Amino acid sequence: FMPTMMIGSSLGGVAGVLFENIMGAEVEPATFALLGAASLLAGVQRSTVSLCVILVEGTGEVKVLIPVVITVVVAKYVGDLISREGLYEIVMEVKGY
Repeated sequence: FMPTMMIGSSLGGVAGVLFENIMGAEVEPATFALLGAASLLAGVQRSTVSLCVILVEGTGEVKVLIPVVITVVVAKYVGDLISREGLYEIVMEVKGY
């Protein structure tokens, strides 16, 4: 869970900094970091509602709820196009549970 969150937030933070520097827009890279973590976790775990609640409650920022929901839904959809099962379901199948 934590390595996925760290990688996603790092990639999102880098995207936020690049977007800020290239476009010259007033954006917060921290918001991009949160969305990056949400997208990678949703793509790997395929959990939607619980992930949105955990991230919004953990940050205390209700204003990012709609971007988090959109990001999670899109990431889950893309993940489902690649593979119908999430990472943890595949591991459980391999172990025979």
